[in-house]
Amino acid sequence: MLPPRWQRVLDDLDRCEEESESIREAPMLGRFVVMSRIGSGGMGAVFEAIDPDLDRTVALKICKLPPDAAAGMIEHEARCLAQLAHPNVVMIYDVVRDGPDLILVMEYVKGQTLRAWLRTTAPTWPTILDRYTDAAHGLMAAHEQRLEHGDFKPDNVLVGDDGRVRVIDFGIARHSYDLVDDQLDLERRGTRSYMAPERLREEGGGMRADIYSFCVSVWESLYGARPYQGETVAALLDAIETGQPRKATTALGVPAAIESVIRRGLSERASERPSSMVTLVGALNRAREADERRRVRRRRWFWGGLGGVIGIGVFFVLRREPRLVEPEPVAVVFEEPQPDAIAQTLALAVDAMHEGLPDSAIQYLELARKRAHMDDDDVALRRVAEQAEALGDEFALRGDKLRAQQSWDIAYEIAGALHDQATVERLNLKHTPRRQNK
Repeated sequence: MLPPRWQRVLDDLDRCEEESESIREAPMLGRFVVMSRIGSGGMGAVFEAIDPDLDRTVALKICKLPPDAAAGMIEHEARCLAQLAHPNVVMIYDVVRDGPDLILVMEYVKGQTLRAWLRTTAPTWPTILDRYTDAAHGLMAAHEQRLEHGDFKPDNVLVGDDGRVRVIDFGIARHSYDLVDDQLDLERRGTRSYMAPERLREEGGGMRADIYSFCVSVWESLYGARPYQGETVAALLDAIETGQPRKATTALGVPAAIESVIRRGLSERASERPSSMVTLVGALNRAREADERRRVRRRRWFWGGLGGVIGIGVFFVLRREPRLVEPEPVAVVFEEPQPDAIAQTLALAVDAMHEGLPDSAIQYLELARKRAHMDDDDVALRRVAEQAEALGDEFALRGDKLRAQQSWDIAYEIAGALHDQATVERLNLKHTPRRQNK
């Protein structure tokens, strides 16, 4: 419920819309001429307005809380935005006082919310991920300043008509907990459907809570439904703890590798999610690159097969006396020095796993490990260990305990050889009885 003063502004706007432009008189907020209401949520409203002093269009945000609390919330969001200067975060211009009230003055973005954009454009899954990757860079900028957004969802992302994506609404961003958490109940600490389990349980949050909300949003945008449903906090927590993420559709053809990364971001335990937005986006990018490599190989196989059929036809038509031809040398992996050979072999391991060839994936990991040992290359060994651990995690998420164990064992052996105690201890926590008995 808006305070009476703000409600009068809305009533004036409604009256203006009913009158002709020649006689209507737009309401004012301070020095600003209010043109229209952009949106309204549980805690505030945003208006399009004209700043006559600077002759530019701006967005004005007011808070629905009582005056003292509202001023505190506006100041809090202003301080958060003032720490951020990033193309994927909405820009703050000023905070102005109008009587007892504070108004947040921001850049006006001509466009629509990400949710509206999804509804009106029917984009493909790569285009959806492009938009979310842009939004992720906005969250990265906030996380670099130790800010948790706290309410990430498609409604809090704008897609401008210029194509630029901006994260908005830092009203409950958490840099410290003294202001926001003390004044707001659970229903006002974010949007329940997008909240991380730890937030629902009121156990605190952090950057990985944003990662969870981000992955809920991506899942919903790709599959047409939020992964977990519940009318109450208890019901939602029960769905998260016991259920599988639900889908309304799979018509978008999202690759399994992409889904696997998002599922990891939806892990109930914060410790099992990617450690940062940077890590999450990197995993999504690698999955997309692997999918593109598979597509390229399929195209090559198709055209190669077609070329073979044509070649056979030409052979029978133009067949002549056979000639003895010296056979071409067979390519052997690592036969000649190849600077990127280990990286290529690791990529093949990832591809094999996503193509349903787990034994091949393990073989490629072993091949990369042996070559790195043979070269006595500690940097390459660390790269192999990181990839082996990541594949082990993926196998574990898929329920393939055997290959998860095999992948982790490769990482464990390398970590031990490099005296990387932190990695050894981390791997020991991944339920590996055979290894712990060594």
